[in-house]
Amino acid sequence: MTSMTPTVIQRNGMTGSSGYGQIDNLTVGYDGNRIISVSDAASNVSYAFSHDFKNYTNQTRNMLMMETEI
Repeated sequence: MTSMTPTVIQRNGMTGSSGYGQIDNLTVGYDGNRIISVSDAASNVSYAFSHDFKNYTNQTRNMLMMETEI
């Protein structure tokens, strides 16, 4: 049986008001089926509507804030 849990997730999206490109290049670490780490190797996208991954955790892996969409 093969694992269905992705270890790499790459996404393209809006990088500016008229530009598109890579917004996420995520590497996901697991302990069994539990996600223990996510790191993003893509360049930081400052465009507000890019919906790229933002790491809002501290070193003890506690969620500091959660951005929600309305």
